[in-house]
Amino acid sequence: MSEATSTPEDPTSPPEWSRRGRRAKRRSTPRRVGRVVGYAVLAFALVAALSGVYGYRQLSAKIKDPDYDFVEPRPENTGPKGAIDILVMGQDTRAGDNKIDGEEGGGVSDTTILVHLSADRERAYGISIPRDTMVARPDCKDPDSGETIPGSDSIIWNDAFKAGGPACTIAQFEQLTGIRLEYTVVLDFAGFKEMVDAVDGVPICVPTYIHDPKTGITLEPGTREVAGDRALDYVRIRSGFDEYGERVLDGSDTGRIKRQQVFIAALAKKVVSAQTLSNPKKVYDLLNAFIESVELTGVDNLMDLAGLGYQFRGIGMDKIKFVTAPWQLDPADPNRVVLLPEAEDVWQRILDDQPLTKEQLADSTSASKAPGGTGKDGGKKTGTQTPDPGTTTHTPETDPEVDPELLRYGICG
Repeated sequence: MSEATSTPEDPTSPPEWSRRGRRAKRRSTPRRVGRVVGYAVLAFALVAALSGVYGYRQLSAKIKDPDYDFVEPRPENTGPKGAIDILVMGQDTRAGDNKIDGEEGGGVSDTTILVHLSADRERAYGISIPRDTMVARPDCKDPDSGETIPGSDSIIWNDAFKAGGPACTIAQFEQLTGIRLEYTVVLDFAGFKEMVDAVDGVPICVPTYIHDPKTGITLEPGTREVAGDRALDYVRIRSGFDEYGERVLDGSDTGRIKRQQVFIAALAKKVVSAQTLSNPKKVYDLLNAFIESVELTGVDNLMDLAGLGYQFRGIGMDKIKFVTAPWQLDPADPNRVVLLPEAEDVWQRILDDQPLTKEQLADSTSASKAPGGTGKDGGKKTGTQTPDPGTTTHTPETDPEVDPELLRYGICG
């Protein structure tokens, strides 16, 4: 090896600065978008911290880092160092500002997504577990009484949250996958809506007219930006019929998961867009909405949050993939699902920090292809108008071609 050979940059470390105070010049790469996100969050935190502004102290004070209590031992972290695993749990509650559709939520886990960031910072996956999955649940503690809640050999996934709160869902996930979680996030409906509103809406594409008579939700066809309750309608609707009374959405949670993945991808693109990052008020409002609405483990203050955001600096939109753990209908109950043996290979690849295979990514959703721009900068508008707080606007020039394979998900190609 020659003396001129340099060692690779540690992707988990902040950038090194030369003695002259300037960074060494580097070639531009498609990872520019990811760097912008990391640098934007880091810069905001550093400037605020160093200047001692009220905004920094206010945001840091709002961060909620709960101390969860577990009954059974958690798995050891035996995988390669540097990879990051975050479990995101959407809480299904209609208490307070969360009463959105006239239904009573049971405080269960409505959405569960594992976010995995590879140690080399070259790829990120969002892996969803259907809420109707039948699994084994370990013993948990009642968060109020402290008493032990007996486990079960076969129980629906989202019951863990209702029985023992986030800690029980975390224990259930770690028992199923063997993956030790470094960070966890709990978010409710109101918080989700506030984050969407903070970026002035998120673009969606609906392939055909969809109406759910049970909830009264109606989605008009076309491409538009939605915010507020309309954004919640899009990610919450499960059953739906077209204008002729023919069933479009089959009422399954797996169909809704696909739509949620597309929406999250579109939200990510909107967050990293120039129209968001160039607006300090939007950045502050987004951080404030996120911090106020979530419970975070592994994060104590805004600098910790900035450090976590910085780890995503090298990820381009085309490197972010959303998938669902392989599943099939439960032979014992067609209203439930069970994970296929192939799911074990998915978890093992995450444990080993290995890329998912082409077969495992065959039905994935790429953030670069979500509504809202070219995917290179994530920030070019779709050409479709302003956020829609509660009504939809038909836009014939953007009407999608209906793909029969995607119609059942309520999404476009």
